[in-house]
Amino acid sequence: CGGLTLPAVVDSRLQTPVESKLVQTACEVPTVIACDEVRIRSDAASRLRALGMEMIGFPSIGGDLPLDALLRELVAKHDVTHVLVEAGVGLMTRLFRQRLANEAWVFTAPMNVGDDQALPNVRGMLDNAHMTLWSRRQRGGDVIARYCVHSMGSTG
Repeated sequence: CGGLTLPAVVDSRLQTPVESKLVQTACEVPTVIACDEVRIRSDAASRLRALGMEMIGFPSIGGDLPLDALLRELVAKHDVTHVLVEAGVGLMTRLFRQRLANEAWVFTAPMNVGDDQALPNVRGMLDNAHMTLWSRRQRGGDVIARYCVHSMGSTG
């Protein structure tokens, strides 16, 4: 049923802790970390590689990695056809602005965790994404909204 799951982490500054479960299970579950190409030869990268992580370096621009190049690399190297992104507002906004997402599943808990600015940021991200609500359902206490993300100039 489907392909393999390939965890990939976007970590331009290479701050993924070596003691994290993600890193500690990298020999069992192949995992990719994308970071700034300058950090690919660092001691931190060597430690992560020794624990089984695959490292991919890209030139960062203002601290951001080129997401389109990362996705192309995952397709070319690992034959990735679908990407599930768990991200904060910053990374998700970049994916939408660069038109690198074609569908979004937004999970909302009944109570927002985090600072008071979280919800307005998410609303702003969704407002600027040119999306149409496909479906909405409740699962436990969470609401799951599924959106179609439109190309520039598309209306539905």
